[in-house]
Amino acid sequence: FIACKVPDFVATNTKKVLVEVYADYFKIRDYGSVENFKKQRSEIFGRNGWKTLFFNETELRENPSKCVDELKRELS
Repeated sequence: FIACKVPDFVATNTKKVLVEVYADYFKIRDYGSVENFKKQRSEIFGRNGWKTLFFNETELRENPSKCVDELKRELS
C-alpha cells in the first residue's frame, strides 16, 4: 500500500518505480478520463517518492516489447 492505494506492480530494485496497467473503459467510467486517472495516481505516488509508468491494455497487447523496453530504461 502506498497512501492507501495499491499499484499493480512495484519494481524491486533501488529505484522507486511503479507500474499501473489499466483498461481505458474502467478508468473513463471511474475517473471521468484516462488523463484524470493518470494525474491522480501520479500525484499520490509521486508525493511518496515513486515514479509511475502507465500501460493500457492496447499497448500491452499490440506492442509488449515497447512496454518492457520502457520499464527497462526506467530501471537502468
